[in-house]
Amino acid sequence: MIELYFTGKESPVFVLDAVRYWVREYHVDGIHLVGAVPVKLLGTDPFLSRTKLFATSWDGVPGGNRKHLGEYNDGFQVDMRRLLKGDEDQLNNLVFRTKRNPKDYAVINYIANTNGYTLMDMVCYEMKHNEKNGEGNQDGSNYNYTWNCGVEGPTRRKKVQEMRKKQIRNALLMVFLSQGTPLLMAGDEFGNSQNGNNNAYCQDNDTSWLNWDLVRTNEDILEFVKYAIAFRKKHPVFHMDEEPRVLDYKACGYPDISFHGVKAWKPEFESFRRQLGVMYCGDYAEKDGQGDDYFFVAYNMHWEPHEFALPNLPKNRKWHVAFNTNEASCNGIFREGEEPEVKNQKQFMVSSRTIVVFVGKPAENQNV
Repeated sequence: MIELYFTGKESPVFVLDAVRYWVREYHVDGIHLVGAVPVKLLGTDPFLSRTKLFATSWDGVPGGNRKHLGEYNDGFQVDMRRLLKGDEDQLNNLVFRTKRNPKDYAVINYIANTNGYTLMDMVCYEMKHNEKNGEGNQDGSNYNYTWNCGVEGPTRRKKVQEMRKKQIRNALLMVFLSQGTPLLMAGDEFGNSQNGNNNAYCQDNDTSWLNWDLVRTNEDILEFVKYAIAFRKKHPVFHMDEEPRVLDYKACGYPDISFHGVKAWKPEFESFRRQLGVMYCGDYAEKDGQGDDYFFVAYNMHWEPHEFALPNLPKNRKWHVAFNTNEASCNGIFREGEEPEVKNQKQFMVSSRTIVVFVGKPAENQNV
């Protein structure tokens, strides 16, 4: 994929010819369009219909099957970073970003990208450190919506390191459990850092290079990323063909997805709330002719633990834990077939700043 920037002074026909040229002559399969872009002209061009086109918005493009078009902006990143760091009044944004999947085009969801902090720096720095760019640290965005977990930059403090790893696990689940198309920046899968530089494009050195030694150093992050990707691919409830309606339109007794507070079926959206549960009914997502499992995702972004009431499952099913980002001993993962059964099927204490993913499994499964 390449990135093409247009100032708005170019004619729409020139922009179309330029984009076509890169596809025709260089066979690129994706283009990130930046700046002033004639989206209606590009989005309806038959020649580009098999090329992935990313732009800030595709408003104004006529409806139809245009899944080669991707909305590519920082909306998901800003909202999820603010939720992750514990800002107030973010639950409505969590609902919107988690289920958003428009019919006529794709939505690209990321929490770190090339223009800004890496995933690791997102949990290590609150202030940009662009001094090496030679502009007096005036370049780069001043709005990063990050939390350093207590210490700015590298530290040997074990509790801070553990919190940073947990926040990375939380961030990755936010991305991979959302209905849109997840995007992971190269290097984030093994905790690559730019030392707090959020505008490192001008650095052709170890600031912007990928440090492949981190594959071994941060093998736990890589393991979590690989498992989260496999988990998403295996369970179509997290990437349905159409945006969930929050309705029981199949009359199976449950909506496709539903939202809950610390009490089941009672979501609370006051500005001070930082807890939300999302239940997924597997009957609305099929793979190979069979329905998916039931899931309940408990988000607790508060700095205090909260007890969540678990929604009742259909008969002969019980809740098991698939992910618990607070469980550092197992890297937050309980692999398929090894998910422990929840002892109290009515409620579960979710630790501070933690995401827990429950899966409803047939009752004949025994405790692990």
